[in-house]
Amino acid sequence: MATSTPILGHLQYAHVKVNNTSINIVNIYANTNANERLDCFTRLNILLENINNINEDPIVIGGDFNCTLDPDLDRLQCAESDHHSPRLLNNMLKRHKLIDTWRHYHGNSRNYTWHRDNTKARLDRLYVNNWLKTRISIVTIQNSTLALSDHSLVKLTLSQKSVNKHNPVWCLNTEILKQENYRDIITFFWTNWRKEKDSYDDILTWWEMGKIKIKLLTQQYCRTHQNDIKQKKAQLERDIQDIERKINQEDTDRKSVV
Repeated sequence: MATSTPILGHLQYAHVKVNNTSINIVNIYANTNANERLDCFTRLNILLENINNINEDPIVIGGDFNCTLDPDLDRLQCAESDHHSPRLLNNMLKRHKLIDTWRHYHGNSRNYTWHRDNTKARLDRLYVNNWLKTRISIVTIQNSTLALSDHSLVKLTLSQKSVNKHNPVWCLNTEILKQENYRDIITFFWTNWRKEKDSYDDILTWWEMGKIKIKLLTQQYCRTHQNDIKQKKAQLERDIQDIERKINQEDTDRKSVV
């Protein structure tokens, strides 16, 4: 079993094997302070990138996120005071193709995991890979609060039936390194990114975030490049069709003259 603690008391990771099935488990207790919570989610994103580069095993993330992504459904008599960390979390979930198991299983039903007087919120959640959704057997919130806690327990049961795994590992197509436009984009980015080093608490976080940004820049460049190729190919095909029509028309005109 491999383990790590990116943030003591807030973020823990374990790669375990259960009944011959390997699984990545991430436990999170997001900070109550908005700025610290942003840093916690940033570290979580780095951890997920590292996991995806190491193995293809299922990912389960669970814990207290101390924010909600849909306040209308997930809060009662209390507003979402911070909008930056939920936005970062939502983008991260989309990028890594992770789904909210309770929301997927129960649709737009309302239930809450945190209670204080008349205010309630669904702060505690379990996320899994999108390709695992067919294995979700049941997800429940046990509303009898735990001893010495104002939070409720979230329970997830996954079946062991086989699924088609989506390979999350990303590899750089080194052929694009031959393209001058791509090299110029990366050089421009890295020149400016080096100036951001002092704004991070440690060089490892800065380095990992830089790698993530290069990956996103590369993916965007490849998509744009492929679209350009498709458009040029389509235009070339149209030009060939126009030439063929003109040739056919000229043949028809000559025959009519004869």
